[in-house]
Amino acid sequence: MTYQELTNNKTLTVNESNLFQVIYNEQKHYLNDCFSSLGCEELASMTKQSLNKIKGTVGSLVKKDLVITFDDGYGDLIYLTTQPI
Repeated sequence: MTYQELTNNKTLTVNESNLFQVIYNEQKHYLNDCFSSLGCEELASMTKQSLNKIKGTVGSLVKKDLVITFDDGYGDLIYLTTQPI
C-alpha cells in the first residue's frame, strides 16, 4: 500500500504526518512480513525528537489506527496496521 492509501480520510497533525512518513519509509519494504525493528527509542534517535514526544505521537497514531505496537519481550515495536504480527 502507498502512503496515501494508508492515510486516506485521516486528519493528521504535522507531527503525526512527519512521524508516520518516517515509519512508513522504514517499513514499506516489510508490509507483508511480520517484521519491525522500530521502537520509540529508534524513532527518537532518527528524528532528533524527545522520547516523550515520540511516545505521544505514536499513541495518537495508534488511536487513528495507522500503527500498532507489539511487545516482543524486549520492548514495544511499532508496526503499520497493514502488517500482520
